[in-house]
Amino acid sequence: MSRIREALTKIETGARPVAPYSPVRELKPRLVERAAYAEPAYVEPVLAEPVEAYVEPVLETPAYEAPAYEAPAYEAPADAATLPGIPEDFYRELSGLRHTLESAMPGRTTRVVQFAAAVAGEGTTTVAASFARVLAQDPMLNVLLVDANVRRPGLGLFFGLPESAGLKALSDAGAAAEAGHYVQSVERPNLHVLTQAPRTGDLAHVFAPEAVRAFWAGFGRNYQWVIVDAAPVIEAPETSTLGATVDTTVLVIEASRTKRGVVQRAMERCVKAGVPVLGVVLNKRRLDIPEFIYRRI
Repeated sequence: MSRIREALTKIETGARPVAPYSPVRELKPRLVERAAYAEPAYVEPVLAEPVEAYVEPVLETPAYEAPAYEAPAYEAPADAATLPGIPEDFYRELSGLRHTLESAMPGRTTRVVQFAAAVAGEGTTTVAASFARVLAQDPMLNVLLVDANVRRPGLGLFFGLPESAGLKALSDAGAAAEAGHYVQSVERPNLHVLTQAPRTGDLAHVFAPEAVRAFWAGFGRNYQWVIVDAAPVIEAPETSTLGATVDTTVLVIEASRTKRGVVQRAMERCVKAGVPVLGVVLNKRRLDIPEFIYRRI
């Protein structure tokens, strides 16, 4: 009752009752004082060591330079030193002559080749004998060297051999089977020489063509090469007769000595006699320029 009375009294007097507690907490704002701005202290920067950037190396391929061409040096066979009197360049020329003759006469079992000059003194005996010696270096070849110069035979003197019946007597007698008793071996077992005794008188028809052909076919078949050392074409008519029985003829001309007209006359005589001429060998040739340049021009 007392509480009701108090409430009525307050209403009448306009006073509000005081709650025993406050439902809302009164919040007061906090005042924060801002500190004054201070310039930051300067710090000396620490410089790091510079780092170089990695650059990928570029591999450059050197430009290709072709090596200078050098002509291969000629190498003589191991037994070339056993051929005295044949210089290296002469040996090379004779080896080339062999290949030329083989190409001109392929497939022949026996090759009969006559060497002859236009006039005397050209060096035919030296060239023919040297060529036979070069051929005989091949052990697979049997070589017969025949002296057919009945006027001035030279193979006996060249090799230091005695004279024999020779081609004339053996062919006329048809004694091809007996020729083996007259040939002589020199330097090598496969190189045989048939020397000739000098003859005088009328020698124009000293050789009978049919008899000589029979000699080549009979006794010559024992050899792969038959090399004939003949007399000069212009001075010895019998050389043209003999040339008609062989496979081919090689003219030997001394360089810078024999005139062109003389060589032309020798060629014409061979043509009239039906003598096949393969070509000309220039003996004692001298080069005014180095040889390797001469071979390229």
